[in-house]
Amino acid sequence: MVMSMALTLGAGRCGVLLDSCPVPRPAPGGAGVRQNDRVTSDGVPVEPMPALVRTARVVLIVQVVASVLGLVVMGGVLAAAAGAPSLFLLLFLLPAVVLVVMVWLVVRWGSRRSFVRWAAVAVEAILGVGNLVSMLLAETVMWASLPLSVLLPLGVAGALLTAPAARWFDR
Repeated sequence: MVMSMALTLGAGRCGVLLDSCPVPRPAPGGAGVRQNDRVTSDGVPVEPMPALVRTARVVLIVQVVASVLGLVVMGGVLAAAAGAPSLFLLLFLLPAVVLVVMVWLVVRWGSRRSFVRWAAVAVEAILGVGNLVSMLLAETVMWASLPLSVLLPLGVAGALLTAPAARWFDR
């Protein structure tokens, strides 16, 4: 009884909880009313995700998918490398740990916590710089893979260091 009453009292004019109820607000500059703003249960307006942050998240998701596919494709090599622990560590354990961290970042992205932003910056910077160092040490800079393996992670890290990203990850 008390719970249903609380849900009824918590319902806004939309007939749903305040979490998803659009609230008209004056637009910046005082011109017009924005009809599609969302608010939290505290009545605080939720800022939409900036385009750079949304793009960084999409790139991170694509990296997760590519990492899963890479580990699946390398399955045969990993089975053969089980006899050599150092090769197994390099080929499987390190990419698996990075994959788990990236999945955790994607899952926690919506929390808007600042540590998620900084962890994503660190992971992407390490991936970009690590790939570049790996290419330089092997003395084979593959110009075709440079944009995907080096520039893309560094671009994501750079996008997350912008002011709109800092404002969005404000918790």
